[in-house]
Formats: sequence, structure tokens, C-alpha cells
Amino acid sequence: MGTVQTVQSAARSAQRAVKEAVSTTKSPVRARWRRRVLEGGVDDTAASAGRSVLVVAPHPDDETIGCGATMARKRAAGTEVDVALVTDGRHSHRSAIVSGEELGRIREGESVEACGHLGVPAGRVHLLGYEELTLWDRLDAVTRSLAELIEERSPDEVLVASERDWHADHQAVNHALREAVRRTGYCGRVAAYPVWFWADGPWRTEPWAGFGDELRAIVSHPLEARRLPRAELVSTAGFTALKREAFALYRSQVTNLTGEATWQTFPPRWIEPFVGPWELFFPVETDAAPELAQKLS
Repeated sequence: MGTVQTVQSAARSAQRAVKEAVSTTKSPVRARWRRRVLEGGVDDTAASAGRSVLVVAPHPDDETIGCGATMARKRAAGTEVDVALVTDGRHSHRSAIVSGEELGRIREGESVEACGHLGVPAGRVHLLGYEELTLWDRLDAVTRSLAELIEERSPDEVLVASERDWHADHQAVNHALREAVRRTGYCGRVAAYPVWFWADGPWRTEPWAGFGDELRAIVSHPLEARRLPRAELVSTAGFTALKREAFALYRSQVTNLTGEATWQTFPPRWIEPFVGPWELFFPVETDAAPELAQKLS
């Protein structure tokens, strides 16, 4: 191996070591942070069960991950639940066997099946069909679609993916929903359920971020997260097993659907932070943010 190759190899090894150190440092911080958020929350279980809801999910599976037990509890109480799947999730995997369009249909079907397992009829799962990873470019159209659903269903509350999730689609859907609320004059409750924010802890860096960004985030993001609004909690008691079963129905996400080496799945215990004693929701400010107004102008 030449000198240049040796230096490059050493640099890559150093980067891997730093990433592993960051990951190791994050784990206990993540656990303490989750515990602190829940300890500061307020129990909204009884009131939540009686409120009709529109759950807005960026991708098929987000609704089950973030709200599965809450949806099941509402349905068990006879409360109406509608789910809006904004994208079809066609870009979750690259495959030489399954096309993006076919994968989108598979994922939408999985979501209808999972929602049905939680008690939501297929007719109440609204497939908006937008293409994954294009939402910021189609923000006004997404906003109009959500506004139409809000006016049609008139739910007591709307639950939407958190803008604190690092995924661009989650952020775009959250912003579009807030603008839809403003346009329609909706006066019900609006709250956000965390997905990646809860899975990864108080960090908003993408998994592929460089280790320099990771190092900066490991200090700054937890400090920013201390300013979170108080979480509203819904008990998962009696519905945890049902939620696990619903999540398992996303076969394209939890199993290797095609047998291809490139087909990535959720790690075996990834769902564990979402099947604890509570699901949590952060109150959402419903005035459209200045940056959103610029996006829509």
C-alpha cells in the first residue's frame, strides 16, 4: 500500500472511530432525555380517547409508529379516525426487482392493512399519492390537499409528524399542515408526534451527516431540546401488542422483501422506544412560519 493510500485508510479509520464514539456517547444521553421528556409530560389519555382525529403521515408506517396505540384506543372507544398518507414511500429502497411505483403500491397497501389492524376502516385511509422527497417543491399542492381533508372531515384534532424529525418530508408535511390550518381557519387541537426525533434523540442530523456535524450537534441539539413544550401523553396500556402487530405488517420495511443485499430493514429492536408506556404529542403553533410563507410565495 502506498503512502497516499495509507494516509487515506488511516483517515477513514479515524472517522469511523469518531462516529462510533459519538454513537456511544449519544446512547445514555438519548435514554435520559426520553425519560425526562416523559416525566415532564401531562396525561391526556382519557380526553384523547373521545376526540376524533386526522392523523397526517409523511410516509406509510409513520402513523403506526407515532400514533398506533392512540389510534387503536380511539377506535376502541368508537371515535372516528382518519389517516392521510401524504407520500407513497416509493423511494425507501432501491431495487432491481421491484420498481419505485410498485413499491409505492406495496407500502400503501401495507399501511391500509396496518390501519385496519388498529381499527381504522380502509375508506378512512386517504392516499394522497405524492412522490417521496419532492414535497418541498410541491408544498402548495400538499397544503391544498390537507386543507380539503380538514374541511371534509372536521376532526376534533389533527396529529402530524414533528418538524423536529430530521427527514425533509416530515418537516415539509408539518409546515404544509400548519399552513392548511391557517388557510381553513381550523380551530381544533393540533399536535405533533415525533418519529426520528424520538428514535434518534434530540439530534436533527441526518444519519449520513459527516462526523464534524455530528460532533457539533451532540452538544448543541440537546441544549435546544430542553426548550421543548410539555408533551401530552397517551397511555399505550392494552394496545401495545396491537401496535407491535400493526408495525410487523410493514413487511417491506421489517423484512428483506426481495432478497437483495441492498434491501435495508429496520433493526430488530428499532420499534422499542415507540412501544413503551406512552405515546407523546407536542402542541403545535398553528400560525404559518415565515420560512413557509417564502416557500409558498
